[in-house]
Amino acid sequence: MSSVDNKLHAQLSERMVGYPPRSQDNVKDPLVVAKLFDVAGSATWWLTEYDPEERIAFGYVTGMACDEWGYASIDELADLWMSFVRDSRRNLLRVETTQRGIGIPRIELDRHFVPRPFSEVKASIARYAAHCHLPC
Repeated sequence: MSSVDNKLHAQLSERMVGYPPRSQDNVKDPLVVAKLFDVAGSATWWLTEYDPEERIAFGYVTGMACDEWGYASIDELADLWMSFVRDSRRNLLRVETTQRGIGIPRIELDRHFVPRPFSEVKASIARYAAHCHLPC
């Protein structure tokens, strides 16, 4: 897949210049430079570093089985697409994961996210969880 095929890669390559892998290893409160989110789910990736050659991002993920620091393949995230399917038994639309290019991309860059220290991101996650009565 070329960078032209992968909108997330192109966006992160531009936004995360100066934040290569391991660039924030010794930073006590790393800067979260970009935010990706699942438009049809709860997963959110708070990215601190990006390797444009390997297309691997490092950051903190929330909204999955557990919140944790780790690596994410941007190509794999860009391959997640979805469409809406009518469920006639319940008279509603449901999300169905599809093949790349069918429907709409499921993972998007939050274009309005302003980079901030991880401590601020973590505090906002905790406030949201308390408001929603979710475990942290």
